[in-house]
Amino acid sequence: LDHWLAPKTAFSEIMGISDFSFPIPLQTINPIDILFLLVLGVTFEFISHVASKIYSHKGRSTSSLRGGSEQQLRQELFRLKIVTAQSKERGPGAFVETSKLERAVLSKSREIKVLREHKTTRAAKAVLITTKARRAVWCGVFLCYYSIPIITTFEYTIGDDDGTSSSSWNHWKSMMFPMSFLSLGLRISSIGLNGGVGALLAFWSGGTLMEKVLACF
Repeated sequence: LDHWLAPKTAFSEIMGISDFSFPIPLQTINPIDILFLLVLGVTFEFISHVASKIYSHKGRSTSSLRGGSEQQLRQELFRLKIVTAQSKERGPGAFVETSKLERAVLSKSREIKVLREHKTTRAAKAVLITTKARRAVWCGVFLCYYSIPIITTFEYTIGDDDGTSSSSWNHWKSMMFPMSFLSLGLRISSIGLNGGVGALLAFWSGGTLMEKVLACF
């Protein structure tokens, strides 16, 4: 196992640790598949984000054609409130005009409320559609790469001082701790694999990368 051992680091030399190496039991790595899955995850997340924005923007455009955008309605409501306050200052002589303006203020307020409810509904629907599409792609990747690992490990056992031993895959999971024990997705991606890393892990990594990038804008 000497060629699997990591070289001693500068930290180990400074701290005076003589044996700071650990085995990396990698047997095969499929770079083409990994790159393809990463690009697929990045592309799908980007398309999902853009499609969701277009869907929501289409809903705002439809609402704007019916009664104006929310910003325009708020500006009109603000103007009506000012005019209504000025009309109230005139006293009882402008009672009829003041009543009309108050009804106009209530009407604009209802329009803004309806527009906001419509936007919320469209946003929730866009999230639902994106979630369904994402799960469908997950299933497709899982079926296409079922029982085909993108990274495999050597089959060997590591003996301990007390006489016990652990397999190479258990050692790999210990290197991935705590994600290997706490992540449900990692367990799902390893279904059908006799040790190794599943394709879904690379796909999710690409999607997570693009999600974090888009969150910066």
